[in-house]
Amino acid sequence: MAKHYLGLYWLLLLALVVPLGLSGCTNGVGAQAILSNALSNIATLNTYKYTQTSQEVLTVTSKTGQGYIISRGNSTASLNIINREMQRTLQSSLDQTGQLVTRYLTSYTYFMDGWFYGKASSPNDSGQWMKKELTQDAWMISNQIGRDADALKSAHKITKAGVEKVDGVDCYVIQFTPEMDTLTKSYLADNLNGLVDINGVDWSKILKSYSIREWISKDKYLPVKNQTNISLKMERQDVGNTLLNMDSMTVTFTCSTTYSDYNEPVNIQLPVDALNAEETSF
Repeated sequence: MAKHYLGLYWLLLLALVVPLGLSGCTNGVGAQAILSNALSNIATLNTYKYTQTSQEVLTVTSKTGQGYIISRGNSTASLNIINREMQRTLQSSLDQTGQLVTRYLTSYTYFMDGWFYGKASSPNDSGQWMKKELTQDAWMISNQIGRDADALKSAHKITKAGVEKVDGVDCYVIQFTPEMDTLTKSYLADNLNGLVDINGVDWSKILKSYSIREWISKDKYLPVKNQTNISLKMERQDVGNTLLNMDSMTVTFTCSTTYSDYNEPVNIQLPVDALNAEETSF
């Protein structure tokens, strides 16, 4: 199980992503006004940066006992939407049943000139640069703001949570749940595809909770921070083929993202040693 989980690493490079949403009524500003202004302003963005922390806990129960995998990630990224360029560094750790020490991994991802470059290094292995053609799907998965906009359009079950400051910025705070289609196209499909056959899965049956808390700047109507919490439980009969020895599996995922430097210049330069990256289908 753990070997296969590590084999999904390239998927996870794209998967630690959080969709956002907003609405509600705060300090006299109506839900639709906040929503419309945010979507309009996101559409004008050319560049941005973000930092993100996440934790995912998988607990698998079978006739032979119970096992777990805990993965944590801390990433920073800069994106140029117009040129489809990205630079991202992800530091991750992995703990699992029977493992005596925590495994650490640092991954580097670049989108440049229509190519996807990637390298993963560990304390005992500096890693090797690889590249493949940058696809539309890879860009859409990695462009956080674009995915946020999709979630905004499907926001429902919206409640207001007041006004707060984030790094000195006055923000509207809202909480909501996107439509199930947005969820399955983002976190669930990205993180669980390969571990279990997700085709035909009734996500509404296995999803226990899904909430997003969002901070939107009052002056510019742009996302400043978000926190996402997802919890699900699936029985063996709920999924198709799986490489896991499971009778049931629970998953909890938490993630916090902070945005900055909207439409500010970003300096994205491919490392010299990546110029000779080997083309592959990782």
